[in-house]
This record gives sequence, C-alpha cells and structure tokens, in this order.
Amino acid sequence: MKWRFKDVKSWLDPLAIGVGATIFAGSVVAGGFIYQRTVEQLDSIVDGRLRNLAVMAADMTNAEQHATMVRPEQKTGPEYQHLIAPYLSILRANDDLIYVYTVVPCSGGACIVLDAALPRQGEAVVPSDVMQVYEQPSPALVKALRSGQAVVESEPYTDEYGTFLSAYAPMYRNGAQIGIVGVDMSIRQYQAKVAQIRGALGVGLLLAAAFALGFAALITALRRRNADLQGKYRSIITHISVVIFECRLDDNLTVQFINSYIETLTGYPSSDFVRGKVRHFADLIPETERPAVLQGVRRQLDTADRFEIEFRLQPRTVAGGGSRRPVWVRVNGHVKARETDGAITIEGFMQDITLRKATEAKVAESEKQFRALADSTPNLLWITDLDGDCVFFNRTWLDFRGQALNDETDAGWLAHVHHEDVAACTEKFSEGVAQQAAFQCWFRLRRADGDYRWMLANATPRLNSAGRCEGFILAATDITDRKAFETRLKRTAQHLELFFRHTPAAIAVFNIELRHLMVSERWRSDFGLYDSDPIGRTLYQVAPAQAEYWHDEHRRCLSGEIVTNSGALVPMPGGGEEWISYAFHPWYEDDMVMGIIMFTEVITERKRLEGELTQHRDNLQSLVEAQTSDLRQAKEQAEASVRAKSEFLSNMSHELRTPMHAILNYAAMGEKRLTGLPSGDGVDKLTKYLGNIRTAGTRLLGLLNNLLDLAKLESGKMTFDLAPTDLRGVVEQSCMELDSLVKARQLHLDVEWNAADTVITVDRGRLIQVMVNLLSNAIKFSPEGGNVSVAVEEDRYGLICTVSDDGPGVPEGELEHIFETFVQSSETRSGAGGTGLGLSICRQIVGAHGGRIWAENLHPKGARLAFTLPRERTAIALAG
Repeated sequence: MKWRFKDVKSWLDPLAIGVGATIFAGSVVAGGFIYQRTVEQLDSIVDGRLRNLAVMAADMTNAEQHATMVRPEQKTGPEYQHLIAPYLSILRANDDLIYVYTVVPCSGGACIVLDAALPRQGEAVVPSDVMQVYEQPSPALVKALRSGQAVVESEPYTDEYGTFLSAYAPMYRNGAQIGIVGVDMSIRQYQAKVAQIRGALGVGLLLAAAFALGFAALITALRRRNADLQGKYRSIITHISVVIFECRLDDNLTVQFINSYIETLTGYPSSDFVRGKVRHFADLIPETERPAVLQGVRRQLDTADRFEIEFRLQPRTVAGGGSRRPVWVRVNGHVKARETDGAITIEGFMQDITLRKATEAKVAESEKQFRALADSTPNLLWITDLDGDCVFFNRTWLDFRGQALNDETDAGWLAHVHHEDVAACTEKFSEGVAQQAAFQCWFRLRRADGDYRWMLANATPRLNSAGRCEGFILAATDITDRKAFETRLKRTAQHLELFFRHTPAAIAVFNIELRHLMVSERWRSDFGLYDSDPIGRTLYQVAPAQAEYWHDEHRRCLSGEIVTNSGALVPMPGGGEEWISYAFHPWYEDDMVMGIIMFTEVITERKRLEGELTQHRDNLQSLVEAQTSDLRQAKEQAEASVRAKSEFLSNMSHELRTPMHAILNYAAMGEKRLTGLPSGDGVDKLTKYLGNIRTAGTRLLGLLNNLLDLAKLESGKMTFDLAPTDLRGVVEQSCMELDSLVKARQLHLDVEWNAADTVITVDRGRLIQVMVNLLSNAIKFSPEGGNVSVAVEEDRYGLICTVSDDGPGVPEGELEHIFETFVQSSETRSGAGGTGLGLSICRQIVGAHGGRIWAENLHPKGARLAFTLPRERTAIALAG
C-alpha cells in the first residue's frame, strides 16, 4: 500500500491539482447560476403558455350560451357539451393540462359554471356541477374576477380539487365581464421538468469534475513531456528537415557538428564531414564557385555577426556513375565564437531552395513573355510605382516617343504630357493611389515628331501577394481621331439644332413628362407662342386645351405607337379651332421611350380648297358620265376590229403556208436534180435562181409562222406545254442553232451563269423561240468581230436572263415601242431590221409565263434585252 501511495504521489503534480480544483469550483458556480436561470426561464415559459391558453379558451367560449347555464341539471344537456367541446380540444392538445373551467361571481362568492377535465396518469379528477360554489378560490382567481385582467398563479396553489399551476382570463358579453376562464396544469409534470434540469446540472458537475481531473492529468503529462522533449532536443536537431551545422570558417569549412539531413540533401552521411573525417564541407561547393562563397561569408562577418548567402552544392553521384543536378541552398548563420588567434566558429542552418530557384527562373521567363506580349500590343503600355516613377515602357510607347528605355524611365511619363493636362493626370493618379482602385484619364501626349495626340489611359492597380497596391499598369489608346469625330458630331448637332429651329415644318420635341425640349419657329408661329418661351414647360401649362384634346394620342405614343391623323379640328391656344394634320412619333434611348416628337401642319386653307375641288369634281363627274357611253361603244367596236384582224391573219397564214411549202419543195427538188447535171452557164444560173427562190421562200415562211403565232397569241388559241426545264439546255440549244451566224460574223459569244438553280417550269419550245429571237437580233445588229453575251442570274422571285450586244442601241424614246406589233427601231430601218413581229411575239410568250421583258441601252454603245421568269408556277395568261 505504501508503494502505491508513493506511486500516486509521484504522478500527481501540485500545479495540476491547483488548476483542476479551480476549474471544478468555477464549474460548480457556473452550474448553479445556469440552473437558476433555466428554472426562471422555464417558469416564464409556463406562465406565458398558461396565460395564452386561458385567453384562447376565453375567446372560444360562447358567452350567450354560457349565460344560460344556471342549473345543475343542465350539465347533462347538449348545450353544456357544446360549450365544453373547445375546452376538451385544448386539453387533448396539451397533455399537461387537467382542467379548463369557467367561474362567475355569485352570492356564494365564486361559482363554477363549466368544468372540462381529462384524467391524466397519476392524477385524480374531481367533477363539479353547474353553479357549484368554489369553496377555496385562490387570491389570484379573485383578482382576475375583480380586475378583468388575465392573471397567472405565481406559485402552485392547493384547493379542494388538488395542487396546480393555474391561469385565468376574463370572459366578456356585450363588452361587460361576466366571469373568467381558468386552466390548471399538473404540478407533477412541472416538478418532473424541474427535476430533469436538476439532473442535467448533476451530470454537468460530474463532467466538470471529470474534466478537471483530466485537465490536471494533461498538465502533469505535458510537464513530464516537456522534460522528455528537452532530453530529445539534440535528437530532433539531428533529424530535422533542415541542415543544422557548426563549423570553423577556414578554407575547408571544417565541420564540428552537422545533422543527418545533409545525407538527404547531398547523399553523403553526416559522419563523413565531422572534423573532416572523410571529406570537408567545402568539397561539396563547385570548385569554380568556392572562393566567391568563402569571400562572401567573410565579407559579411567583417561588419556583423550574422550572414546569409545562397550557393550551389554538388550532390553525391548516383549508382551507375550518373551525376545528380546541383542543389541550391540558402545558409543563415551567425558567429558562435571568435578565438584569440582570429579563428571563427559559425553555426546556422541550411535550407534547400532548389524549388524556389526553379520558380524564380519560371518567373523570369514569364516576365520575358510579358515583355514580348506588351511589346506586341498596339496600345501604349507602362508600369509605375506608387510615386509615379516608371519601371517599364513597352515597345509601342518607345516607338511613339522615339526614345530609348533608359531615357524614358529617367524622364517619367508625365514629362511628355501636355502642360495643360498634367494637373488633371496627377490628380487622377493620386486618387487611384489613395483608393487603390482603377482609374481613367484623358491627356495629350507628345509624339516623336512633336505633334500632340489625344490618349485615353486605363490604369489597373498592381497588387502584391498580400493584396496591397504597389503601383499601376497603364494602357493608353490613341483617340485623336475619335476626338475629332466627337467635335464634328457636336458641330453637326449644332447644325441640326439650327435646322430644326428654322425648318419650315412645325415640329416639337417633348420628354416623357410632355415638357418642351425643342420647338421649331414654325411651331411657335402656328400656335402663337412668340410671347412666351415654352422650353421646360409642359404642354398642359402652355396649351391645356390641346393637351387635353391629344391626351389619348400622347398615351398611345408613349407606349411605343406611332399616331397619325390626316386632319382633325384641334383647339388652339389663342381660342378657336383649326384643321390640323399631325403625326406623333416616340423617340427612344437605350430601347426605352423617352418622349414624343410631334409633327403638325395647319391645313385649314387646304380643307377649304378641297371643298371647292370636291364641288368642281362633282360637276366634272356628270360631264364624264355623259361621255362614258360613247367611249365604251367605240372601245367595243375597236376590240371587234382587232379580233377580226387576228382571225384574218390566222386564216391567211394557213392559206399561204400550203402553197409556200409546195414552192420550197419544188425548189429543193430542182436543186437536187441540177446537182447531177454537168456544170455550165445555164445550170449555174438555174441553181442560183432556185437558191434565191428557196431563201426568199424560207424567209416568207418564217414571216407567215410569226403572223400565225401572233394571231394565236392575240386570239388566245396558243397552247403551252409546261414542264420543269433546265434553262442551261435552252440557252445552249439556242446558241448552237445560231452558231453558223456567229462564226460568219466572227462574233465572240459569251454565256455567264450566276444562278445555282436554273430549273424552272416553262414551255421549252416557246422559250427557245424567245432566246433564238433575242440572240438573232443581237447577232444581226452587232458589228463584225463584236461581242454578244448571255447572262442568267436569280433573284427572290425567279430567274433573269439578259442578252447584250455591241450594236447601235435603241433610241431612249423607243425602248418600250419596239415590243409593239410591226414596230422597228429607227436605228434599224436601213435594212438590217426585220418585220417588227419577233419582239412582239417574245413579249406575248414571256408575259404568258408570268414574266416581263424590257430593253435598255448600254454605255457607251450597245443594248441589253432582258426577261424574267417566276419560279412559282402560274396559270398561262394569253391575250384574247
């Protein structure tokens, strides 16, 4: 037993015991305070809850029916059960309540009227009758009956029904108090909650005692651990991840102590270095760098007892003969002893900074890339410190200034700013430094040629790793051209305002509040505003009658609608009414309606003239109607004549084609027979005559065919075979048919396609007829060796085909007439022209396809005939 007591005594520490006892005492005091505050808070919660339940029960009581409860036998009636139903719901919702009842004043003092109760486990319920005298009412209950206020029992109260915590709330009928509603809470449950709080306090004190003992044990363990740590200090120094050393400052750096981390750093064990057993520490420094390292340490120690230096160490070669990369180290040390013979002993620590050196190299590379990027940007870029001194200018700046980097750095950027702008730039820079925030400034900067250029500079704070501003990075853009544009824009705005004021139209500009912003002189004149200036005043102030008249139009316009009226009688500011046509347009800023622009014109005189014109028109209409019947009869006679002409031409063409085919056949037969006869003067002449007959007959047959086609088109008897057709094939076949004529006249025929899709629904044969006619005209009127071109392009409706030539062109006054029947251009009547039917037939065919054809002159010479064909298939429309 003595041994055990001795063992415990050696384990306990007096300081730990004192601290533990203090913690436990503080815990006891704090626990008592918390217990008191918790019980008080519980009482407050219980009081508030009982008060609220009593008030709720009073609000749920039907005072009218309650007044009828005056006899004990009524307790079994339905009215009684109906009255206590809300009380029962309150009891069911609150399992710690036992009674809800009502009490009224009576001759006996206080009488119970309603009594609702739910038995609880461990609680006895004593029922009462209607108007039963309350034998032992508490003072709080009596107070509630007399005062008409809600009252809560401050302490548990015991009466003939038991011991409870109670609350009472007044009942009113027609504004007068008729009694109170009481609620009783079980004292058992309240005491159980207080016991729970007391138990929690006991557990807390036990935990506090355990904590105090544990904390005392922790202090004891820490103090014993501290003693152990002191014993292990040397071991920690030996194994720390930093080289700890002590050596003599001689040429070999003879080591007296060095920890084991040197082996991790260099691959050599620490035992190799102690007193130069195997090697000296100086042997690890590259031979070419060793003198500089020793000299650097000695120079620092000549003036101080501390030094710091960075250098490289050459680690041990790896297995296989390969060498490791040099290790960068930073050495911090101080003088430990200076001997009388001048020998110095130093000690310190050595850190591996290889990673930092690599990072610095990357930073240097990053800075190099930044300089390259800065030099390539078109903006002027420079960097300053907080004093405004420049530490960097990019190549764009130097080229702009025509100076070297050192010259610009010495002078600073403000030295080249226009003297009128220096103060503003300095103020902006000072504000940026004070707020450590970005800023913007405008200034004029002198270029190398002496010319000043306007610059817009944006400055961004340059923050260090701690988030502090070390200066600014500024980027400037040459805005001289923009400044000039803004000046021109301002001048234009002034001109626009002058034009607006003096325009002959009545115009006024209003803001969203209908305040006058600008008005023209005509507006002032029309509305009589010369005596007062309307600018800044609302329309309701200047012309209230007009404002009221246009109220709905203004509302619609401010919602984004354009409001127009060709004429309305509008009240005028000076009295009376005028006919006015007007248009109200909303004006916008950032897609928001900001006001109205009003255009008005007084048209009273015009209205008068229109009335007179209407009267004259009515008179003329009667005269026109009198002549309409004569004109209609003449028109019908003319149409009958046209139909008769068309039928005559059709019949004549049919009658003439039969003998003409016979003539051509006989001529061809005669030419064929003559080819077998011997050549002679008679045979040659006969061959020539027969050829002339065939040529003239062919020409006459073509004329007959044209007459027949024209007659069919005009009479509506022409048929069309519509089908999807590639226009490329139509153009190519037409060019092939006329190839001999092109070669005979040595013309250059060019076809250009500017349409991706050339398929269209047409009558292929009729379209070839149109192309052949247009091409033959172009070939006919082009000079020998000239150019004829065909172009096909597309628009949103369909295809456009054009035929151009180098001929004499068409007189401007005849561009439409050449498409009429039997009409030729005056430029082609010398004999090169035809019958005047081809272009008329072309117009009829193109028109039947839903297109149109026209002619235009080229400059300096030539003509172009073009026609369009719609892509949408349309019904063929023929003249008839």
